[in-house]
Amino acid sequence: MRPDRYTKVVLTIIAVALCVIALPRLETSEVMAASGQPEAVAAISRQQPGQDVSPIPPNAEAESREVATSTKPLRWRVSNAFHDVDSNSSICGTVVTVRNAAPAGVSVDVEWFNNLGISEGLSTQSIGPGNIRVFWTNNNVQLVPFTAIGTTASTSDFSGWANVNADDPRVLASAAIVCRDVAGQAASNIEAMVNVATFAVGATMEFFQAGMPATWTPPMATPEVPE
Repeated sequence: MRPDRYTKVVLTIIAVALCVIALPRLETSEVMAASGQPEAVAAISRQQPGQDVSPIPPNAEAESREVATSTKPLRWRVSNAFHDVDSNSSICGTVVTVRNAAPAGVSVDVEWFNNLGISEGLSTQSIGPGNIRVFWTNNNVQLVPFTAIGTTASTSDFSGWANVNADDPRVLASAAIVCRDVAGQAASNIEAMVNVATFAVGATMEFFQAGMPATWTPPMATPEVPE
């Protein structure tokens, strides 16, 4: 009988101790819920022991916001752009080619942004009807085989994207990244050349979609009827 009585006493002490530990947490959750703070209760319940839940800095969104200097409407986005001069003198740069499809001259800006959304440089050219011009990150990249008629923003090393702004939506834009083994020499060898995706924006996208059915659907295969 004594062992049974001893076991019951020990279990009673453990139960009382657990109640004492849990009671303050329950009271805290009830106070938060009563004060209209269910988010705080949910945050406490999700937090694991040893984790430090820090608030999101108020300027985290601002750091990735685009800070543009061009005042012309945005027409194209270049998904990836960078400039890099390696320690062994090899060099990579980005080239944006713009063709004017309008019947009159168009003023075009190409602006380069780093990954924080801060402008690294801006180039402006006036392109005649039907003509083509190039914009590149820095003139220490040899442009061949691209046309040499263009302008550079003289950026430093960066990684990010580019915007094409123009005062007329009827412009075509394409982009490529070119890497060479020597900087600034016509005899340098191309180590790599990769096309970069560009996306039409706003009125430009609508202009180049003209003539497509409003309810266009992808083509579907028609099953053949057995003979």
